[in-house]
Amino acid sequence: MSDFIRTALLYKYGGIYFDLDVIPLKIFSSFINAVALESIDGVNVAVLAFEKQHLVLDIQMDIQLMLVNKQFNTLCWNCVGPSALSDALKRVCDDKILHIRSKEKCHDIDIQPSFVFYPINYHQIPTFFHNSKSSNDIYDLLKNSSIYSIHYFHHMTMNLPIENFSPFVRIAQIYCPFVYEQLIDQKEFLLEKTKTSKYFFTNFSILLFVL
Repeated sequence: MSDFIRTALLYKYGGIYFDLDVIPLKIFSSFINAVALESIDGVNVAVLAFEKQHLVLDIQMDIQLMLVNKQFNTLCWNCVGPSALSDALKRVCDDKILHIRSKEKCHDIDIQPSFVFYPINYHQIPTFFHNSKSSNDIYDLLKNSSIYSIHYFHHMTMNLPIENFSPFVRIAQIYCPFVYEQLIDQKEFLLEKTKTSKYFFTNFSILLFVL
């Protein structure tokens, strides 16, 4: 349902959309009709920036309705979201395979490389919550000035303990300071300290964390 709603709202009003498990690191005002690749042949829909009534969104909604009318599979989480938008982009730009492109090439569509919006892929994301040597690689990656946001894949990480001094905690202190301050108050929020000096945020707390 969220895939339908975000597409319809962006089509009607235009603007910038973030999933709740996205942490913006910079101002997004420079992005118009922008998406980012997540794979060799597909985009993610966790971060979207579009003008209202853009052709790509119009075609995406047509694809979404066609998929639902044909046979809607509730277990296919990406069919009416990433897959539908990727197919719409291919149709509009007459591409068989999606690739990075600048605005002037195809209907003012700006396709960014994955690291701009999604610098940590889903294979690496557990490391984002750990305080370990491997987390240093994440820190090095985040020093890239071209990175604008982090997507931490809540459906994959919601039950992971969040370790002190992990990249996630340090970034939260900088970019979500007020909510972070309240989340570490055990009297007010559902925050549990484990025997290994790690913190575990409940699903409810994680949702609050990014509001």
